[in-house]
Amino acid sequence: VRAAVRLIAVSHATGRDLERLYHAPAAQIQVVHEATLPFSAPTAGEVAAVQALLGLERPYALYIGTLQPRKNLARLIDSYSRLHEKSLTSFDLVLAGRAGRHSDELHSRVRQLGLESRIHFTGYIPEEHLAPLLHAALMFCYPSLFEGFGLPILEAHYAGVPVLTANNSSLPEVAGNAALLVDPTDIDAIADAMLRLSQDDALRQSLIAAGYENVKRFSWEKAAQETLAVLESAAGQG
Repeated sequence: VRAAVRLIAVSHATGRDLERLYHAPAAQIQVVHEATLPFSAPTAGEVAAVQALLGLERPYALYIGTLQPRKNLARLIDSYSRLHEKSLTSFDLVLAGRAGRHSDELHSRVRQLGLESRIHFTGYIPEEHLAPLLHAALMFCYPSLFEGFGLPILEAHYAGVPVLTANNSSLPEVAGNAALLVDPTDIDAIADAMLRLSQDDALRQSLIAAGYENVKRFSWEKAAQETLAVLESAAGQG
């Protein structure tokens, strides 16, 4: 790192981590944000087919990603459970993605809570099923403990789905003003945000509109131009 002429970070948060953990000079770090690729809105038939395939009969809160401890899914499950105990879950929780480290513990926790019919583990979702699953979600839940960027937030914004995410690392930077930010270690805070998104339609519509605007800040064309500028700057110092 110290020998590098330039360093590209995918977020300002990652840039700060490079400074703090690797003592990289701030002047050498250039932030180039990632982006999401546009995808077509699914038809009603495509949405219905995917929901039928996965056995989803009620509205649902959605997480998409690998099932691993860093994603904070144990607390998300417990937050949902607290709402369910109070009969406040008119929606299910869908955890979509490959099994990762300790994912068997998540399954055990759901069984222990008696929520097998309300919390769905879909496993890996084929690419053609992702857009229908995302577009139909009541909310997107991403209370991760750490992210270098947080691309799923932009995918949810592009799909017109309100977002709940954590207030740490790069996530506020990516989400802008288009998400409910929570302390990911606070189960009650996560539960409260889920409840608000399930009941407050004005809030939902506000976050959806903000998400459409937020996603415009990011594009791969912009990322390519900025990356080229960094390479040209580095070559000029070679």
